[in-house]
Amino acid sequence: ARDDREHSGSDRYARAIEHFKDSLDRNHGFSPAWLNLAIALYETSMFAKAAEAFEKGYETSDHPEPVHLYYASVCRLQAGAARKAFDTFTRLMKDHPDKITLQWKETFVSILFRLKRFRQALPYIEELAVKSVGTAHRKWEKILLHQYMSLNMNQKALDYARTIAGSDPVCPEWWKALCHIYLDKNLYEKGLTSLIIYGYLAPMTREELRLEADLYRCLNIPDRASEIYRQIRTLESSSAKP
Repeated sequence: ARDDREHSGSDRYARAIEHFKDSLDRNHGFSPAWLNLAIALYETSMFAKAAEAFEKGYETSDHPEPVHLYYASVCRLQAGAARKAFDTFTRLMKDHPDKITLQWKETFVSILFRLKRFRQALPYIEELAVKSVGTAHRKWEKILLHQYMSLNMNQKALDYARTIAGSDPVCPEWWKALCHIYLDKNLYEKGLTSLIIYGYLAPMTREELRLEADLYRCLNIPDRASEIYRQIRTLESSSAKP
């Protein structure tokens, strides 16, 4: 029954597409027909053609709506044409700079990531990390910290990790990231402190416990290092038992 409904829906959209094309043959500048055609093409996963139709609907309208350029950009991204999606979104920002919503900027970041333009995406990620709310807020904070680290912006990464760990001290991920940033800078004592805090907030893996023990040994605290090494051996023995 479901296959029949899907087939029926596809047939309906196929007929609609033909009707809209006929209408446009008679009046090529009829914006509503272009926009309806775009929706029908989108629903049948013809994203590249849908993008063209959305853009035509935008261009032929007496009152062009920025959302139609946005839809055109999204369709091009879904069609795998990231460069064309970028060009369309750039046009959107040029024509309607005051209409770009936070959600649209998320899409632009996706386009830039697809093109591996990570540094160009950075200002938008920074804005999203500040202005997003709810679960999206932490998501963009994580992405921003990762970008600072992957782009070798070491001081930026350190400053930002300190800031977010201070503002959200019960999130273990910040302390884990801070630990690795300190270790990259050979600041072993600060790295160990961050790792200890992380350990209070989340269960540590054997690899993380081994890192903690190695840091204690490196910092000439052998008793504590030995204690953690024994803990690791106990865990390994337990997991090896049938």
